Amino acid sequence: MPTIMQRRLHRLFWFALLTLVLTPRPAGAQGLNPLPVNTIDQLVDLILRAVITIGVPVLVFFFLLTGFYFVTAMGEKAKIKQAHDMLWNTIVGAALVLGAKVIHEVLVGTLTQLKI
Repeated sequence: MPTIMQRRLHRLFWFALLTLVLTPRPAGAQGLNPLPVNTIDQLVDLILRAVITIGVPVLVFFFLLTGFYFVTAMGEKAKIKQAHDMLWNTIVGAALVLGAKVIHEVLVGTLTQLKI
């Protein structure tokens, strides 16, 4: 059960956060964008490029590690199952990392055609 002080701090935190987020910015603050993007689409594209740049070497590492697990299993069923599960998880991760860009492009194309 939170104490009265904890509840007050919680309320103060959310009040401060909402104040910062919902306070209108002065017109001069619009030129302070530190990112080279102007739209949400460009921001998502920038994030996806970073995820793919980091994710592909990680995927290669996990594919190699999975192969190492298969080699060192030496016929033990439990270790083979562990390696098989790791391979499946790595494949799913690869599909998510590499498919994210495709899903983004499909959504952008669809929303552009619908003029949303």
